[in-house]
Amino acid sequence: MQAKQVKDMNFLEFKARLAQQTGVHHIKATGQEMYGLYKHDVVYEEIDGVKRTLQLVVPETKPTVKHKYPVLLWVQGSAWLKQDNYKQLTVMARLAQKGLVTGIL
Repeated sequence: MQAKQVKDMNFLEFKARLAQQTGVHHIKATGQEMYGLYKHDVVYEEIDGVKRTLQLVVPETKPTVKHKYPVLLWVQGSAWLKQDNYKQLTVMARLAQKGLVTGIL
């Protein structure tokens, strides 16, 4: 299918055409999947007008599922140099999918 064709289809047409495509893999959802919800630049302290922030990734499930989750906090070492606190987000998201609240400080 070409992009233009897909844009002009409604959902049912797309679903029917998708079934005819080769190499398409279907993933079944159980409704119990866990996702990582990214909460960026959460202010945890303000000192002398400078906001200190952390990045959080928390498990997100259906609202009907209530859990308490353990927390893993990643403290980025800096050796007094500027660090990229965002580059560990993919690892943190995978850990959140396993049921951990993860934070990058």
